[in-house]
Amino acid sequence: MDVLLRPGVGPSIIVSAVTLVGMFLVAKKMRVGWLVGLLNAPGWMYVEVATGMYGALLVTGVMVVINGYGWVTWRK
Repeated sequence: MDVLLRPGVGPSIIVSAVTLVGMFLVAKKMRVGWLVGLLNAPGWMYVEVATGMYGALLVTGVMVVINGYGWVTWRK
């Protein structure tokens, strides 16, 4: 359990799982999946800063745009 308390490591497992849940929800054609992706972005930003992966912040920014677009333009 000690690994879950290390900055970036434990949270990365959690945000990875939340990302997969969001993707699963979108694949099941549920709009809430886009919201899960949006709300998960700060978690990714924390992990990226805590582990020094500053270049990945750009990817997270792009994912925020994609998830925001999906949330706003969603049609059943």
